[in-house]
Amino acid sequence: MPFANLNREFAIWIGVAIFIAGLLIAFIWKKIYHWLELHFPQITIYEYQKAVRYDRGKLTGIVEPSQFRYRSSTTTINIFEMREQTLIVAGQEVLSADALSFKISLQCRWQFTDPVKAFTVVDEYYQTLYADIQSATRTVMELMTADQILASRSTIGGQIEMIVKEQTNRYGISILAVSVRDCMLPAPLKQMYAKVAEARQEGLAALERARGESAALRSLANAARTVQSNPGLGLLRLIQTLESNEGNKIVLDASELLKISAPSKQSRDSE
Repeated sequence: MPFANLNREFAIWIGVAIFIAGLLIAFIWKKIYHWLELHFPQITIYEYQKAVRYDRGKLTGIVEPSQFRYRSSTTTINIFEMREQTLIVAGQEVLSADALSFKISLQCRWQFTDPVKAFTVVDEYYQTLYADIQSATRTVMELMTADQILASRSTIGGQIEMIVKEQTNRYGISILAVSVRDCMLPAPLKQMYAKVAEARQEGLAALERARGESAALRSLANAARTVQSNPGLGLLRLIQTLESNEGNKIVLDASELLKISAPSKQSRDSE
């Protein structure tokens, strides 16, 4: 009996020791994993990405899509998205050639072509790209009058794109397209252009009315010449008018009827 109790106590101590050993192993493994992740982190470079690698401060090249561990104390990995990206340039105040203020906002589609240049030529490629677009916008707008800006809004983005492309090539970025999102006029200038447009429409309407009146006068003149050369048409027209005015009292002068029905001198001469 005492031997059985001793075996049971021994088994309990063995179980406790195994449990404590398991906790210690888990704790040690957690520390090892944490140390491994801290000093040898794992990185994944996807198919649409590329990375620039530096070992001990020296450029070693571009890393293609893969998954690996690296030593963080001596190696630096900078990942770049190679997919097409969009940059929204917020509205900025610019002056036209005739000193009128416009607020213009842009949309730029761009893509990395050389990550090494983007990381080594400029300090912050995103800020540099943003500033280059703003500078190109001012350059284009300052050479155009307000009327030219409003008339060629769809082509302004292309002009800005040509200027920005020359600048971004040096730090590894390709400009795919630049377009104008919004081009706003100051309120007083907007009201003035609205009045000009309204006056233009009123002028067009007056011109159409004048054309209609001229056409009506020409038609009446042609009718008068026709009646003069053919007096019988005048009498026929009078009879039609009398038929369409039933119930109305109309007084006719017989002498005038004779004048209408008598052939004109021109028609007699022609006979």
